[in-house]
Amino acid sequence: MSAAEQTAYLVSTICDRMDFADGATVTLAFADGVSVSTGSTAVVTVAADLQTVTGWFDFLVGDKVLSSTVKVRLEQEAQWTQATDATCPVS
Repeated sequence: MSAAEQTAYLVSTICDRMDFADGATVTLAFADGVSVSTGSTAVVTVAADLQTVTGWFDFLVGDKVLSSTVKVRLEQEAQWTQATDATCPVS
């Protein structure tokens, strides 16, 4: 699998596994900026606009963005080699 294909697969998998993923931004990076080898740390950040369930309180939350970052130790050499920002598709 090429680097571009693996990156697209990772982003697609992340988006598919989230509730309310429409338009969320997924950022893939390496902790040190460049290392793709085993034992390095990959960083995944997902950011999305806050959405209320009913819409009644939208005026209170305004333009808030929720984000979450996860750091993962690579168990095998990464095929994707550079940081990527992608947006989950809107269904």
